Amino acid sequence: MGTSLSLILAISSCTPTVCLNVYTPIEIMHHLSGNPIVVLIQGAYEDSVAVHLVMELCAGGELFDRITKKRHYSERKAADLARTIVSVIEACHSLGVMHRDLKPENFLFVDEHEDFPLKTIDFGLSVFFKRGETFVDVVGSPYYVALEILLKNYGPKADIWSSGVILYILLCGVPPFWGESENEIFEEILRCKLDFSSDPWPSISESAKDLVTKMLIKDPKRQITTHAWYMNVMLDQSYASMVYECYVIGLSGGNSYCIVFIPNPTFVTRIIGAGIH
Repeated sequence: MGTSLSLILAISSCTPTVCLNVYTPIEIMHHLSGNPIVVLIQGAYEDSVAVHLVMELCAGGELFDRITKKRHYSERKAADLARTIVSVIEACHSLGVMHRDLKPENFLFVDEHEDFPLKTIDFGLSVFFKRGETFVDVVGSPYYVALEILLKNYGPKADIWSSGVILYILLCGVPPFWGESENEIFEEILRCKLDFSSDPWPSISESAKDLVTKMLIKDPKRQITTHAWYMNVMLDQSYASMVYECYVIGLSGGNSYCIVFIPNPTFVTRIIGAGIH
C-alpha cells in the first residue's frame, strides 16, 4: 500500500460546531473504508492542540495537475476517468453520504503512472443524508458547485452536477462556467448555458455532449441519476460507435444493481455497481 501520510487538523479552542466539522469527515471516511476508490484512513489521533489523520499515501498527484499538463483528455480516457468518478458518487450515495466538494483537486492518483487508479479525498464538506432530505447551506468550490446548491434547495444529485463539470473539463480543458469573480461564476452557473462551439467541442462526439448536458441541467428532477446512468461515450474515432447502457434490476433486501452491456468484439456483460438512492 505504501507509506502513510499524516494530515494535521488544528482544533485548539474549537467551538462545538467546529469540532463537529472535524469529526464528521473522520466518521465518514471510516464509514466508507474498504472502498478501493476512496482514500484509506488508517487512524485518527487527538492531542491537546490537534487531530492527526493518518491516511493512505497517493504519490501520483492530483487529477487537476494532469489536466493542466495535458490540456484535455481524449474521449476514451475521459470515459475511463468519468466511470471512476461516477463510481465514487454511487459508492457514497449508496451509504448515505453526499460529498459536496467533488473537483479534480480532490482526486489523487496512487502512482505517477497514467494507468494507476484514482482515489477520492477531502470529505471536509461531506454530510450524511437520508432519502428525501434536502439541504440549504451553500458549500463547495466556485467552479464546481451545483446550481441547486446556489438555490439553497438540494440533495445528493448536487454531486452529479459537480461530476458533470469535471467531465466537461476533462474533454476540453476549461470549466463550463467562467467568471472573474465568485459572483460572476455563480451567475454563469445560474444561467446554465453550455458552450459546445469552441474548440475542441466540434470534434467531440454527440454522445459525449449529450451526457454532459444530462448532468448539467437546471431541473434536478430531469438530471441523470447514477442508476439511470449510461454513456454514449466518448471514445477515439475508431471506437465512436461504442455505447454503454445501464439497466437497473431491483432485488430483495433494498438493493439494486446496474448491469452494463458493452458492445465490443467479445460482447462482455458485467455488473458494475450496487446500492439504491
